[in-house]
Amino acid sequence: MNNIDLENFNPKFINIKDYKTADEYKNAFFIENIVNTSEYYELVILKAYFIHPFLSIKTIFEASKQLSNNNKSEITYRKVNDWNTKGLFEDKRTSNIQWRKYSIRTGVQLLLINDLKKFGYSNEQIKSIVQQIIDDRADVLVKNRTFNYKYFDFYASTFYKRGVSFFIMIDDNCDAFYLTKKDLALNITNGLKQLKPFLVLPFSKYLSVFAEYIFHSDNEKAITDELSLKEDLPNSKEQKIIKTIRDDAIKHIKIEKKSNSKSLLLRTTQIKNNTDITHEELENLVKQDKYIKTTIGKGTGQSYNISIEKTERLD
Repeated sequence: MNNIDLENFNPKFINIKDYKTADEYKNAFFIENIVNTSEYYELVILKAYFIHPFLSIKTIFEASKQLSNNNKSEITYRKVNDWNTKGLFEDKRTSNIQWRKYSIRTGVQLLLINDLKKFGYSNEQIKSIVQQIIDDRADVLVKNRTFNYKYFDFYASTFYKRGVSFFIMIDDNCDAFYLTKKDLALNITNGLKQLKPFLVLPFSKYLSVFAEYIFHSDNEKAITDELSLKEDLPNSKEQKIIKTIRDDAIKHIKIEKKSNSKSLLLRTTQIKNNTDITHEELENLVKQDKYIKTTIGKGTGQSYNISIEKTERLD
């Protein structure tokens, strides 16, 4: 991370029709909107939740009921067996006598397959769309750093952490895109001008019906143990950065990686506007050590605007 300013996910609009292929658009979106966000650097633990087999087949049936507002699941044992046989998804059980347990990725995949079947997509078309939504990953070089991450994991994480809703838009070539509400509206408007048909599916709803089953204390230990075995848990430097990112009082974060060194410089800015503070407290702020720079300005009435810039070395 060389001189990267971390921002929250606040996507810029990118027009799909300006790109020759769906992959070009997705990689451009990733570079413009994702690689520099705080969310990108927080995903190790959440990613583990997406691949761990928490969900029973009955949980997926219940999710199907919720989505269809029906007392009967549209997904059945027979359909799941048929989709597995036809290669639409992979059942990773080693024997038929094992209980069916699925990850959230697979759960979303089954909901997606069911909806695509309802709209008449062929098995080959479904395989292509599922590949793009569930398995495709970014593999892009930005400022001599390679970013590699599954699109599914990023968008799912951003939904669960930030509440940002996403849709899946599928065009007449079976190219599939993740879009926010704004992106969806603008890109569909452009598509309507060209008389192109689109199918829009509710990615965030697929995720929301599983939230109660995976984010609870019983699963937390399983995830922690699994990550510890893989040595994927954040180290002390990464934990410090994550804690800083989650601190709502800090408005700006900058991380510098020194050349030929494993040390990082973490620069943060805390801003307090219209703060009531005594003269003694002001003096104490100004007298802080050399690695803390305090700027004080006049606020409203008798209050002050205070900016505190702090530099820490993480070894």
